[in-house]
Amino acid sequence: TALPILTRSQLSQVEERFGKNAIDLTLLGQDSEQETQIRSTLEHLNDAGVIAILRAKNADVAIERGLELAAMGCKALEVTTDTTDCVRVVDELQSKLPDSCILGVGTVMKAEQVPSFAALGVKFALSPIAPPGFIDACHNYGIVAVPAGFTSNELWSLHQQGARMIKLFPAHQYSPSLLKSVLSVGPLKNMNISPSGGIGPQTAQDWWAAGAKVLAMGSNLVGKDINFPTGSAEFLKARTDWETSGRKAAKELFERAASRSEKLRRGSPRSRFPFLLAFGLFFGN
Repeated sequence: TALPILTRSQLSQVEERFGKNAIDLTLLGQDSEQETQIRSTLEHLNDAGVIAILRAKNADVAIERGLELAAMGCKALEVTTDTTDCVRVVDELQSKLPDSCILGVGTVMKAEQVPSFAALGVKFALSPIAPPGFIDACHNYGIVAVPAGFTSNELWSLHQQGARMIKLFPAHQYSPSLLKSVLSVGPLKNMNISPSGGIGPQTAQDWWAAGAKVLAMGSNLVGKDINFPTGSAEFLKARTDWETSGRKAAKELFERAASRSEKLRRGSPRSRFPFLLAFGLFFGN
């Protein structure tokens, strides 16, 4: 059987991931259904540039806001597991979102939670920690696992464990310049980092420039009215904030993300995007 043709760089990346373990090189070009789904989702997330996080206490408003964000140009939505009526929110959004916007879950604390959300059709799953077995559980269902780390050692360890995307959390305790420094060190540049926690549209360009592929943003992007009972004083104030400034900021961010994606497509041949390598690994440029 003919072996797949790999560059020296690609072979180095295979060695980096698998170490001294024996692998069958003839299998590197053969994608399982799960691997194909994972690569497709990673490509979509990289293209999206932003994940809008719905962590809500008002399920109906969360659904309404998710659909509104998708209509604005949002290409990736996350519903956290601590959202009120989380399963209903996920199920309804899954049935109503356009194909241009994929859906994932967040705040996954145990690998045992993965099968039930896989049954709902989610494409990716984020966690604020690194639950034992989480990466494999997600990948077994064709779901992109996004465990969290903070130090360079934690991030690299998750990369070595097979995480194709890693959540940098809490990102507001980090900085774009620090992330840029981390990703400039040797093989650390191969990590696919998604900053999350306390960041907003105002700093998006700085994080992208630092090397972040996808930015995950919560209330700073999606508004705070999703957390209050409809009609309450808190809800009305938060809704006014959304209508006077939040909606405009969100729309502008999605437009910037679309412009960034277009520039990446024009400026780089598709072969440079690491998730399109024949052996299915996802690494950053």
